[in-house]
Amino acid sequence: MVRSGLVRFFSAPLLALLAALLLAPGSVMAADPGCSVNVDPPSAVGGTVFTFTGSGFHPTKLLLQKGDSGPTSNDIDPGASDPWTQTVQSRVGDEGGWTATFVEENGCAIAVHFDVTLSSTDVISDLLSDQPQSALPALFMLMVTGFGLVGGAFLSRRLGAARPGAGAARSGLRH
Repeated sequence: MVRSGLVRFFSAPLLALLAALLLAPGSVMAADPGCSVNVDPPSAVGGTVFTFTGSGFHPTKLLLQKGDSGPTSNDIDPGASDPWTQTVQSRVGDEGGWTATFVEENGCAIAVHFDVTLSSTDVISDLLSDQPQSALPALFMLMVTGFGLVGGAFLSRRLGAARPGAGAARSGLRH
């Protein structure tokens, strides 16, 4: 007689072992050549919805694993259609390499790699990108440079006037 407590006790380590065996390097692995899964997009910023499209099998489990951490198991039901789709919503803070393993009970198990990236914070690239050119950034740079030069000349003149004997010839002798 098998007790349900023992099944629960041993199922988590066995599921983790199965995931570890399936998560070898490579973008896609299949137990059966008729099974396939693709991810769109393969790489995107946090907050993106990743769409997985599969065919040739109907998975019931989705294991999500970030880097070397342990997988998180999710029960899924992508429906009876072939091909099927399953979506995963990423969040800001999920940045890194991820592996999604789709497991069909007594059938195919396929692992697909996808990346969640940081959003761009490069202001200079954004200004120099293929966007329509505007004179505003150049005008701004010209104004900052002009105000800097005028302010520097003003301060130089004020400081020069404040020094006693600023224009008088000096001799090496002291009185």
